[in-house]
Amino acid sequence: MKTAQEYFNSGLANEESQQFESAIFDYTEAIKLDVNNADYYNHRGIAMAQIYKNEDAILDFNKSINLRPDDESFYFNRGIAKSDLKDFQSAILDFDKALNYKSDFTKSYHLRGLAKYNLKDYNGAIEDFDSAIELDNSDVEFYYDRGLAKFEIKLYEDAIKDFTTTIRLFYNFPEVYTKRGIAKVNIQDFEGAIEDFTQAIEVHEENKPCIEDFEDDITAFEKAIERHNKEDAENYYNRGYAEIKVKKYSRAISSFDKVIELDPNEVYSYIFRAEAERGLGFLEGAISDLNKAIEIDPENKFALYNKEIALTELSILDDEMTELNRAVELYPDNGDVYINRGCRKFELLDYKGAITDFNKAIEIKPNNTLAYINRCNAKCYLNDYEGSLADINFAINLNPNESSAYHSRAITKIELGDLEGAITDATKAIEIDSEFCLAYINRGNINFQLQKYKEAIADYTEAVELDPTDAGGGYKRRSEAKRKISDLEGAELDEKKSRELFLKYKVEIFKGSDGKHYAVDRKTNKIIGVK
Repeated sequence: MKTAQEYFNSGLANEESQQFESAIFDYTEAIKLDVNNADYYNHRGIAMAQIYKNEDAILDFNKSINLRPDDESFYFNRGIAKSDLKDFQSAILDFDKALNYKSDFTKSYHLRGLAKYNLKDYNGAIEDFDSAIELDNSDVEFYYDRGLAKFEIKLYEDAIKDFTTTIRLFYNFPEVYTKRGIAKVNIQDFEGAIEDFTQAIEVHEENKPCIEDFEDDITAFEKAIERHNKEDAENYYNRGYAEIKVKKYSRAISSFDKVIELDPNEVYSYIFRAEAERGLGFLEGAISDLNKAIEIDPENKFALYNKEIALTELSILDDEMTELNRAVELYPDNGDVYINRGCRKFELLDYKGAITDFNKAIEIKPNNTLAYINRCNAKCYLNDYEGSLADINFAINLNPNESSAYHSRAITKIELGDLEGAITDATKAIEIDSEFCLAYINRGNINFQLQKYKEAIADYTEAVELDPTDAGGGYKRRSEAKRKISDLEGAELDEKKSRELFLKYKVEIFKGSDGKHYAVDRKTNKIIGVK
């Protein structure tokens, strides 16, 4: 007959080899022979928790604690079981107890932080993750989880730092690239986000499930592939969104092509692909995609409304360009008609066509300041920053009192990395026109990049006072600057005001072909209301 210790040793061996049912049997036999051994209950509880019998596990941990109340590991294990049951508040009390008995219990800090995270106590979670990292700065989970908590309270740059450390410690982790990419989207670092989503896709592919890993369990393998494809689709979707934001419409279309290949019924992939197609002027393709979105979800208001916009753009484009072309035919020696057509082409993202018209306007009237300013802006969008700078310098020489020229030069200098020069030009634009709201916004943006947050706040404040509709997004930008100087209350108030004004002012009324009137967000061309 075996002794209690022999059953216990056998249980440990079975637990080590993940034979948890057998381990539970052995621990139970050991308990029958020695009902006052706290370790027997503790290990049976651990084995119980491994097969998701957390309620039974807690009973065993209770017994261990009654027998040896000063052992921190018993509270720790009970805290884990309670967390698995989503009883996070009670779990925190157990992790508190464990830390009372062992103040350098690293894992207790970590798991208490996770429990607080699940209770949305993100600041408390960060404090615990900080403590865990102080004790062990090599554990990848600590940085990742702290990054997630910082992300939740919109400390995106700090979250990015933690995600970057996570990657340094363990690069083969696709989820952290995805999360860092989303954080970068939130600080409008779309290029960086694109790189992260691409990396997530590549690392994810390296970790693609293989049938050999599932011991021929076809059902489990198919479920793993389904999960893998879903995660892949999310990364392509996020990358496509970021690519639209930086006007890489062709790449965005390719990304959404992949999402649709992985999930043909993902309705918003068709909607966003349509947006990219509109950006390239492929209105017929956009309408086709929106029709597909409506076929999948006939009640989807975004697809319905964006289709109305695309149809109207197609109609307006035909009508307006016909009129502008006719004007050029009638008045071929009038530079203004070329400027008008060039500005329309610019609005339609046909920058090269716009430059051709501005060239003609300059040919007709070499000292046409407006033609140089508009050509500068078009060249800037084509990344011809040196050509843009030459044009705007010439425009300023022609008319040194034109505020918009200094503003355009400030934008060009930003692209060339001359932030101090951009500040000087934005300031000059404001000196000429003290009510030039967009100049304040852009000077604020430059100050923000230079980490001159108080100066940025002052500029955004001028902008929102000048424009009560907040068309330039001054409140949102000011909230970001206030967060940088730890004025969290002020930041929250500005974000709230930004949301209120967005709904109140940032719309135009659009009559659809169905006779209904739609409220369209002027900035995003998304419909936010219908009557």
